Amino acid sequence: MSIKTYNIEQIEQISNAVLKAFNEDNKSVIDVVNIANKLGFEVSQAKFDGDISGMVKNSKNEKKIFINNQDIPSRQRFTLAHEIAHILLHHDNLDVEFDVVDYRNNGISTRKESEADSFAASLLMPTERAIRVWNFFEDVDDFAEEFNVSKMAASIRLRNLGLI
Repeated sequence: MSIKTYNIEQIEQISNAVLKAFNEDNKSVIDVVNIANKLGFEVSQAKFDGDISGMVKNSKNEKKIFINNQDIPSRQRFTLAHEIAHILLHHDNLDVEFDVVDYRNNGISTRKESEADSFAASLLMPTERAIRVWNFFEDVDDFAEEFNVSKMAASIRLRNLGLI
């Protein structure tokens, strides 16, 4: 059995297709809850013990994404986009039960986690708009605020786009 992997161009194409399919491609701040709901997943906040940032529960009777309620809103948005990535990139059949638990970054990154992070950044900060916003502000704090993401997420996206 081969495991599907994605390069950055494929991830960008998939995130752009998702934005277009769910009418989020012209919005200034992407409504990731709307995307999750349209995929059939209910989004809930939860108090997690330990270092868990989010979780997907996909079963016959339950399709939920749980986000750590102790995280700041911009972190919650990124986590939700990250969980959506796991659903779309790493699970071909939503009729098959699965659970995904994501822990805070502990310095260890797997291929799936890197793909999910790249997808989340691309979904929340689409390329063309990111370039326009960066050319206008040229400041990471203002860029992050414009997209309602963390400064760290903004910095990573800007570096990946070759803008900083």
